[in-house]
Amino acid sequence: LLALANHAPSVLTKPTVQFLGSTSGKTPFLVVLILLLTSFGVAGLSIQLALQSTTGLLLPSWLAAPAALALALPVTRWGSALVAHFLPQDETEAVSEESFIGRVATITLGVARPGSPAQARLHDGFGQTHYVMVEPDTGQPELKQGDHVLLVRQKGSLFVAIPNPHPILIDE
Repeated sequence: LLALANHAPSVLTKPTVQFLGSTSGKTPFLVVLILLLTSFGVAGLSIQLALQSTTGLLLPSWLAAPAALALALPVTRWGSALVAHFLPQDETEAVSEESFIGRVATITLGVARPGSPAQARLHDGFGQTHYVMVEPDTGQPELKQGDHVLLVRQKGSLFVAIPNPHPILIDE
């Protein structure tokens, strides 16, 4: 909504859009607009109905519109917060490479020696397959194709691995 305030007509000034979008952009703009227009219409009709039933007169539109808008703005704000509560949240399956540390990988291509990495396959927390380059930790034996290794740290774009110390950690 705040981005829209830069391109919106003068009626939708930035403070107005901020007030209406107090749910931090969780409610789509068209939903907020529908809530605003509906609450504005209901508020205007309610004001006119109440005034006509008590005095028999109707307010001129230039007086009724600001009063209806004053009632519609908080209703729109509360309504958009309520709608945002029921809308699905953004979800992502993107993971950082740092999250691979502590996972078990399988050497799939080559033999990993110090200074000569091999390719390994692992699965992230969402079950997605990733391929990384690994080399053995200092003092560790070379890692051969098919070996299960534990990724212990990241060194640039490579991962340092040790032979899997616990077979129960295998994640396949």
